Amino acid sequence: MKKFLVALFVVLLVAAGYLGGIYYYSDKFVANTHFGQVDVSGLTVAQAVEKIERETNARELTVNEDGASLATVKLGDLETHYDLEPSVTAAFNAQDPVGWAMNFVQGSRFDGVTSKMAKANAEKLATILAGQGIDNALRIAPVDAKLAYDDAKGYHVINGEIGTQIDFTALSEQLLNQAGESQSTIDLAQSYARPTISEDSDVVTTVMANIHQVANKKVILNIAGEDVEIPSKLIESWIHFDNDNKLVLDESLVESYLAELNDKYSTFNKERKFQSTLQGEVTVPPGILGWEIDIEKELPQLLADLYGNKQEIKREPAIYSTGGVPNAKDDIGRKYVEVDISNQMMYLYIDGEPMLSSNVVTGQPGAPTIPGANAVIEMLTDTKLRGYNPFYKKEYAVDVSYWIRFDHNAQGIHDASWQPQFGGDTYTWSGSLGCVNTPYENVAYLYEQIEYGTPVIVFE
Repeated sequence: MKKFLVALFVVLLVAAGYLGGIYYYSDKFVANTHFGQVDVSGLTVAQAVEKIERETNARELTVNEDGASLATVKLGDLETHYDLEPSVTAAFNAQDPVGWAMNFVQGSRFDGVTSKMAKANAEKLATILAGQGIDNALRIAPVDAKLAYDDAKGYHVINGEIGTQIDFTALSEQLLNQAGESQSTIDLAQSYARPTISEDSDVVTTVMANIHQVANKKVILNIAGEDVEIPSKLIESWIHFDNDNKLVLDESLVESYLAELNDKYSTFNKERKFQSTLQGEVTVPPGILGWEIDIEKELPQLLADLYGNKQEIKREPAIYSTGGVPNAKDDIGRKYVEVDISNQMMYLYIDGEPMLSSNVVTGQPGAPTIPGANAVIEMLTDTKLRGYNPFYKKEYAVDVSYWIRFDHNAQGIHDASWQPQFGGDTYTWSGSLGCVNTPYENVAYLYEQIEYGTPVIVFE
């Protein structure tokens, strides 16, 4: 019986002690509770807040750089503003006083409260460090990330650099964060000023995305039967930025590119190989016949394509042509007039078939018909031809029924009622002043079969 009573007394005593602990910790932090390095066991919220502030202010931390001690900072000298009560109260409300006994073993620790709920005066910190010979006067400033361009890499980002200048706001936060740790030193390098713009900044990534969107467009121009894709590296080289950092394309460079395409593909001012009726292949000097990219019209269209939303564009460029088949490698086509000066013959071909063969009289010695790849630029009926005869040194005016002009030298095809005959060597003693004199019935037929722009190929 005695043993039973002793055991019961012990149980009651333990129970009373446990219940007493619950009551005791009902308005206090349970045992073994720490905020950082500050022990708040058995303290009310108000007492805990006061102790955290007091012990934080009392902390002295050493600032190291490159392994050497530079300065000592007492946190209480930083005019720190604390707002600890909300966080400390939340921690208190989260504890369960019923488990107070277990906390002796497990413990509770709240880290980071001081750094999150306190703010030191960065200007005061700068003054304190300046008094110990530490400032930014001779330190290396951070360098922002920036865009660069070269022919090899195109546009690319040069990363920002940190330097050695001190970010005093970051340093004050580092000091407060360290206040909750056991170590009493901090590394100054962790609070070096960072670049305002880094390689990962939105402004950099957005600009690079815009560059790639424009440069990676697939623009294909069909020129003379060939698909010409504008290289992305070339497009990228056209990109610049205006004073507002807005992406723009250098119109002069785009225009130069179109001029280069004209140099390669345009048929203006180029000799031509021509398969003649009687002489086989002949070389025809340039005349007015030809086509080229119309840069004045094509430039704004190409810029609109590059600025636009479509990533793939395939089309023909704007073309200026004086006749024949525009934007064709062989722009003479299958309908043309052939004037063979050496043989004093003229032919009309339609769909590759000879539809007219006529003797003609071309320019006399001293006023020869000028060879060239030309095109019809004027057609008149019942008109008067006027000019100056250098041999007779006087003005002339003659009536013709049909006039077909084909160059800018006043050369044309027309009837010539005054000619006694056509072909042979007539041109040597009764030649024209450069025009192609043609029998009436033949020029009448020719006039009905052709139109403005029909090629007129003249050769010797």
